[in-house]
Amino acid sequence: MNIVVYTAIIGGIKDMPHRPACSHAPHDPVRFVCFSNRFDQADGWEVRKPVWQDADPRRTARWHKTHPEELFPDACYSLWHDGTHQLTVDPRRLLVDRYLPESSPAEFASFKHSLRSTVQEELKACIWMRKDDETVMRRQVLRYQQEGINCSGLFETSVVLRKHTPTVRTFDELWWNQIKNGSVRDQLSVNYAANRTDLRTAFLTGDRAKSPYFHFYPHN
Repeated sequence: MNIVVYTAIIGGIKDMPHRPACSHAPHDPVRFVCFSNRFDQADGWEVRKPVWQDADPRRTARWHKTHPEELFPDACYSLWHDGTHQLTVDPRRLLVDRYLPESSPAEFASFKHSLRSTVQEELKACIWMRKDDETVMRRQVLRYQQEGINCSGLFETSVVLRKHTPTVRTFDELWWNQIKNGSVRDQLSVNYAANRTDLRTAFLTGDRAKSPYFHFYPHN
């Protein structure tokens, strides 16, 4: 079982890569990869230059977030987490085996949003916090409504665990297409992409700020 844990820290000074605080079986190695244009090395991480870049560093990071199959073609599973997180558990035994086991149809897992449950609520919050262009975000969510896609049960995507299946690849391609051509706010489009592709999903225990698997460090 080939597992890659990865993140991207692009531009600015918001985050520092936190050394993974976890152990795993020697016969089942885990790779830790950080894509960054700020660091040449980071404790516990294999640092790589970004594969794709945009003028907006957020979109650069989200390209990497949505392309694990291209970045790691030999991986069976990938675990993305934001730079705000530090993994504290064996990702195979306590994440893959628990949420995406061979006996389960699930192929994607992330936190359930602790504050909002629909994309409409997320849109209102993003407008209030000025997270992106209001017109772009409104137009995107309106299109989802017109297509009749159910975007409830909102994911919080600071952590994304994937099984690299054909459906997951199709989902990632659609998710990236929404980010590339619409809002950079990936939580506006994740449920849309999941439901359009019939992605089989699960919720991780806890939430972004409090979980049994990660330490959370707010942005600097």
